Amino acid sequence: MSNQWAKVVRSVRRSISNGEARTVTQGSLAVDLGYGKSSVSKWECGSREPDMALKVLLTLLTEDPSFMVVVRRIVKDIE
Repeated sequence: MSNQWAKVVRSVRRSISNGEARTVTQGSLAVDLGYGKSSVSKWECGSREPDMALKVLLTLLTEDPSFMVVVRRIVKDIE
């Protein structure tokens, strides 16, 4: 299993946390993305990889963490 996506997920959490007053935990990232906390945990430890759509989203968030505002709005509207 590639550790690349584990590093990307951790990087996204750190970069989003730096732009906000709160620390983005695995649980809060899971809610923001519409996934379960266990999924985020598995991605971060490298035992599973995100699906292709999420890989695209994580790549976008790596480039611009402020995009999370849009992601949260979309996930909220879908629910």
